[in-house]
Amino acid sequence: MTEQPTALFLSDKQNQIWNYIQTVGSVSRGEIIRATDLNSRTVDHTLKKLLNMRKLARYGQGRATRYRLMQTI
Repeated sequence: MTEQPTALFLSDKQNQIWNYIQTVGSVSRGEIIRATDLNSRTVDHTLKKLLNMRKLARYGQGRATRYRLMQTI
């Protein structure tokens, strides 16, 4: 079975966040908010969804938290 593209499971705003993360690789929540000009709740919800989909990994805690694309083997 082939894996469906992530974009099929995301809304337009979520895709905007996903595309941004793919271009920068490692990013903080604040960087996403500034770069996309989206609401912080939208960003939080999207990050949680991408973490649950195992597309992102979270590193650090609190203000130092960063999100990176999961390594594919």
